[in-house]
Amino acid sequence: MLFSFSLSVLGQWEIVEQSDDCIYHSVYFINDSVGFVTGSCNQIDVVLKTSNFGNNWYQVHSEEINYFYDIYFPTDTIGYISAYTNVLKTIDGGETWFYPNSAFEGYPYRSIVFQNEEIGFGCFADGGAAFATTTDGGYTWIEDYTYGGRELLKLNDCQIRMISGNYRKSDNCWSEHETLFADVGNRTISNFAMNSYDSIVVCGIGLNDETLQNFGFVATSTNEGLSWSVYDFEFTNSLNSVVYVNPSTAFCVGQGNYPQPYSFLKSIDGGTTWLYQIYDFPCGTCFSPEVRDVYCPSENVCYAVSGGGTIWRTLNGGGEIFPLPVGVVESKAKVKLELFPNPSTGELNIVSNDNIESIQLFNSLGQVVLLSSCSLVANSHKLSVSSLECGIYYLIIQTVKGTSIQSFVKE
Repeated sequence: MLFSFSLSVLGQWEIVEQSDDCIYHSVYFINDSVGFVTGSCNQIDVVLKTSNFGNNWYQVHSEEINYFYDIYFPTDTIGYISAYTNVLKTIDGGETWFYPNSAFEGYPYRSIVFQNEEIGFGCFADGGAAFATTTDGGYTWIEDYTYGGRELLKLNDCQIRMISGNYRKSDNCWSEHETLFADVGNRTISNFAMNSYDSIVVCGIGLNDETLQNFGFVATSTNEGLSWSVYDFEFTNSLNSVVYVNPSTAFCVGQGNYPQPYSFLKSIDGGTTWLYQIYDFPCGTCFSPEVRDVYCPSENVCYAVSGGGTIWRTLNGGGEIFPLPVGVVESKAKVKLELFPNPSTGELNIVSNDNIESIQLFNSLGQVVLLSSCSLVANSHKLSVSSLECGIYYLIIQTVKGTSIQSFVKE
């Protein structure tokens, strides 16, 4: 089975492969051009590979339903894929795959990471709890059923983190680990990422008790999970995967509530505030696709996959970023503030119930035209807008209680 797609050069997320008969689960790239996607096509599990930046895809493995969860390559030639009852392995750069172990005795592993080509870790926490280690390249696994998790993250060397209902950290390759409580409320964690050893961003799905509608959420912690700031995104149905590409830039993907195109979010301030990016739809009248996973082998090159059989790529960091509509982002403690006069011709007054920490001003193209990151220890601020061109502008205002996105008109 050979996949190909005619490409056009776009300054955004572009489709490089689309198959209506496939469901894609995960994506991983060894470098900018060589990568893999797992999923199922016509009820057959498949592993796809590209060696030319996603321009062409070909199948390197298939089997009867054995749901593939996660991919990890500790080297350019040795890689692993966690499946429903086992872990697949490759030793030739992903051209062929085999099972070094007959089967797991316990639960399948949702997430896997490897310290090197021999020592690895797996965890599972859906319907049970299991954690396992291998020291011989996946041929044998030692399982522990006292705890588990949804996602594992390797920082460097032996520093590994795991998150589920709680947050565990290990700085010695899991010979010892510390458990911290992750307080994100009544929400289901999907994925997490870190931009340093003490700054974490988590994404997932919440449920509105009144409307019984799903919404996406992002939670951030700057103290190794001891406390969290939680932001609910009512314009999304789910947020499924998040990744940092540098200490300040992160991408988060999910599924927008139809018809809003808010499936690709980007942060440029370490995960405190999020903006959306334009992406190609597989068809003009479809519901927003559920983007399930995102992976960035470098700062500007990223790939994403959906449950609708779509693979996206960006070569320029996703292109422009655009402020989210007013009122769709709210923090755990709601931010109350006023802007006046609105419309404004020369000076804009910002008054909040809480002290203002920073202000970002964007034009309608999502370009930053003013950034104030200094400590504003007052709850009011005057902003000169006389030099701005006429039009609609957006403000991202960070207070000690959370973030608010507002808009105003310059006349």
